[in-house]
Amino acid sequence: MNLFVMKKTILLLAVMYIGGLNCLYSQENPLITQQWYSRINHNPASVGNNDAWDIFMVHRNQWTGFKNAPRTTMLNVHTSIDEFSSGIGMSLAYDSEAPARSTMIGKVLYSYRIHITEQSQLSFGLGVDVLNRSLDPNKLTPENPIDPELGTEKEARTTLGIDFGIEFTMERLALGVSVTNLGRQPKKLTTFTNGTQYYAYGFYKFPINDAFELSPTGTYVYGNREHLLEFGAMAFFNDNVWGGLAYRIDNALCLMAGVKINIFRIGYSFDYHTNDASKLGSTHEVVLSIRIPKLKRGLMRNSDGSYSAFNRIYHCW
Repeated sequence: MNLFVMKKTILLLAVMYIGGLNCLYSQENPLITQQWYSRINHNPASVGNNDAWDIFMVHRNQWTGFKNAPRTTMLNVHTSIDEFSSGIGMSLAYDSEAPARSTMIGKVLYSYRIHITEQSQLSFGLGVDVLNRSLDPNKLTPENPIDPELGTEKEARTTLGIDFGIEFTMERLALGVSVTNLGRQPKKLTTFTNGTQYYAYGFYKFPINDAFELSPTGTYVYGNREHLLEFGAMAFFNDNVWGGLAYRIDNALCLMAGVKINIFRIGYSFDYHTNDASKLGSTHEVVLSIRIPKLKRGLMRNSDGSYSAFNRIYHCW
């Protein structure tokens, strides 16, 4: 190993040790910059939030200046069951947390909607997830091991967790809170046990004129004694082209852009890290979203057991 590679390896291990929610020991759920288009992986209450089959795929390359840097791939699929004011979905994610650890997460999700008025609804969501994490200590060669529990054999462990969330939506507004990984809160954080995470977020879509809309956004995440706060704004042109900025305090400045073509949405984001991770390179994220319309308009079950045409409140994202 030459001197340059050795220095970057030491730097990578140091950033993973002292970093925030993206580091080796504190990240439990994948962190996605373009989270607004599919939030079901961290809030099951948003499952079935549009009248279509929603398929969301994302690939994220983190710290691209370093070989074998962390990568995340995610697939979210969900739809509504209007006859029961419900939604169902699933989320699959794979994290390669270089160079020695990888995580696979599979979630099954359900939501139930209560219509407060004709223009607003409150959704409750529940999810069950299976997390499998593997670690190969032989790929880590620091002079002083970061985790004293690390052995020399490759190891994998599987745990179960519960997600719960609430989301209030109107035509142009969404507010949500959720908790993930319930049941995984350990007394001591280790390589295989991270713990519960809490989310709060909101956005509102302001009409500027007939063609343009502006949407401020905000997100707060707390987990494993780490805080993440993000503010941003997105601009939309005819709901077919968009771009915007977001800033995670003491973490990253994010640039986003995308285009809608028929049932497809294609998005890209670039994260410039503002903490020590900036020495490892920037982060790139690509999204492909597909919304397949249903053939028939759904029906909503009334309190007396009868059915009526469902007046859907479309989410503005």
